[in-house]
Amino acid sequence: MKIIDCEMPQNYKLIVSSDWHIGAANCDIKGIKDMLEDARKSKAYLTFNGDLLESIDVSDKRFSVKQAAMDLITLQEQINYIVDLLMPYKKQILAIGIGNHEHKHINKFNPTIEMCRRLGVNYGAVTYILQMMNKGKLMHRFFLTHGNGGMPKG
Repeated sequence: MKIIDCEMPQNYKLIVSSDWHIGAANCDIKGIKDMLEDARKSKAYLTFNGDLLESIDVSDKRFSVKQAAMDLITLQEQINYIVDLLMPYKKQILAIGIGNHEHKHINKFNPTIEMCRRLGVNYGAVTYILQMMNKGKLMHRFFLTHGNGGMPKG
């Protein structure tokens, strides 16, 4: 399990979010943008617990035209969209974890690591711990997981 130490102010706000499913027709883009704007205004920190991507493209047997956002069909289009969306907030992002939708690509490449690399933020894996430190002293510890139903640990 990955442990990520975060130097934090004494008082902070943390928003934990997951399961955006960017690329799905029923993805609530407006709600996501509203949450990010709230984070910006309140100077909140952010961490994401996976499934930011839908990751179901035309080559996947689960693909359905009715369930796809037609402008975000490919995995790369979904990654690019999220990176562009999160870039203005990258200094507020403590980590991004991987969910089962991203994990299905793990044998070829890890889309969550790619997003983290492009944003310059921590990769949290399936399960991770955020340790909120102030001047080197532990204030809070958060255990975060997307769960691992059907996924290997790590």
